[in-house]
Amino acid sequence: DDRAQTLQHGLCATGSPMISPQELNPHDYEHGQAVKNNLKILFERLMEFQDAVEMALTVTSGLRSDEHQKRLIDEGKSNALHSKHMAGAAADLLDTDGLLADFCLSNVGILERIGLWMEDPAHTRGWIHLQIMAPKSGKRIFIP
Repeated sequence: DDRAQTLQHGLCATGSPMISPQELNPHDYEHGQAVKNNLKILFERLMEFQDAVEMALTVTSGLRSDEHQKRLIDEGKSNALHSKHMAGAAADLLDTDGLLADFCLSNVGILERIGLWMEDPAHTRGWIHLQIMAPKSGKRIFIP
């Protein structure tokens, strides 16, 4: 199977380098089974997203510890006390040119099919935030 061979060589179906599960927990934070399950689901959905966008993805933030999240709040970089990052259910992806944000806004049905929700890119300049759990609003594209 060509797809299995491509995946075995570290490339997604489009030939772009795949993200790795380690990119979702680069600090090697300890976590329980629920977080482990979320990270597995997040990774699988991001792989599907990467195939849909047909470009390489760079994870800029994945799993966060309580201390990491508190530091981001103290630095004014986050206002989420219970960020989905802390549950292993969210990732931020580099998007300096806005192409990922444009793709998501133009293809909300793909996000829905994959099971991803995105913070409104007006609030995430230079990156996009994707998560595997619906926000309180239930909206596919939501305001943090």
